[in-house]
Amino acid sequence: MSREVVTERISRAEVRDGRLHFTTVNPRDASDITDYEMWRDEEQGARISISDVPAGFEPMRFTRAAGAAPAVFAGWEPGCSYQTRDVKAPSAEMQQISDALRRELGVPVLAAQAAQQRDWAKQFQSKEGK
Repeated sequence: MSREVVTERISRAEVRDGRLHFTTVNPRDASDITDYEMWRDEEQGARISISDVPAGFEPMRFTRAAGAAPAVFAGWEPGCSYQTRDVKAPSAEMQQISDALRRELGVPVLAAQAAQQRDWAKQFQSKEGK
C-alpha cells in the first residue's frame, strides 16, 4: 500500500444476468488485470466484488455521493496497520502478554506502544476524514 493513487482503465465491460461485469488493467503492467462484478443493492448504493476472491470475502459497498466527487485518501503511512472495522485497545491481560513478548524479542516496550498508539490515532483520523 502506498500514498500513490493509480487509476486503472476499464478494458472490457458487459451486462450479464442483471449485473455489470468489467475488467480493469493496471497502467504499469498490462498483464495485471482484475475482473469485477457490480450490482445495485439499494436505491443509492451498489456492491462490487472481485471475481477471483474467495466467496467468504464481503463485496465492497459503495454509496452515491452528492456534490463534489470524494477524494481518495492518500495519507497511508508505511509501517502502520489499518483496519476497516472499529479498533479497540487490547485488554490488560493481552497487553501484558504483548509486552512480555516484545521484551523477549528485544523490542523496547514503550517504543512499540507509542507506535501502536500512532497507528490507532491514524486510523481514527482516517475514519473522521481528517
